[in-house]
Amino acid sequence: YYASEFFVKQLIHQRKVHKAIGALPSGINSSISKVRYIAALESCIAFIRILAGIGTVISLLSGFMHSNFDNIEPPITKDQTILVAFIAIGGWFVGSILEFYLEFFAFWNLEPSAGYDICNTFQADLSRIYNEFSEAINVNHILGPKMEDRLIREYTAREFLDKTRFDSVLTADRFSAIMQTILSEDFDLSSSRKDGLV
Repeated sequence: YYASEFFVKQLIHQRKVHKAIGALPSGINSSISKVRYIAALESCIAFIRILAGIGTVISLLSGFMHSNFDNIEPPITKDQTILVAFIAIGGWFVGSILEFYLEFFAFWNLEPSAGYDICNTFQADLSRIYNEFSEAINVNHILGPKMEDRLIREYTAREFLDKTRFDSVLTADRFSAIMQTILSEDFDLSSSRKDGLV
């Protein structure tokens, strides 16, 4: 149950990434296209694993009932139980092969600048969120302007990443690159643009 719940939540978050990138105008750079491809591939893997998990539970329960309860007729026959078990095993196997491809090919070909490219592509959204927090947060003059900016940037990063869920498709180093870019003073978020996509 908990494994299925994990894969369902993962699938939902990965679809958020795919949807956010899909809302971008055409002509996005190659690293963003690759992130979208990775999100689609990871969604496919999660979906296969959900089906494989359901098949595993069904075959185990049915096999247990066939073996231990002669007076109770399970909803599927022994042959169907074996078939479902083989399909479930095949699903786990296919998911593992796709995961191997993802780790050693798709991520390998993803540019090191992917984190910065994501922030640059979604700069309008980040600026909008930053401006909203700047207006909403009570200014604490004890902190000073740099600390206030740092605090607002942290809130901006959390809000943006909560909406887009890039953590569900990117490895830790790529994900932390997004955080570092947003928190960097060199990355301009003070723009007054309001035309976000997220």
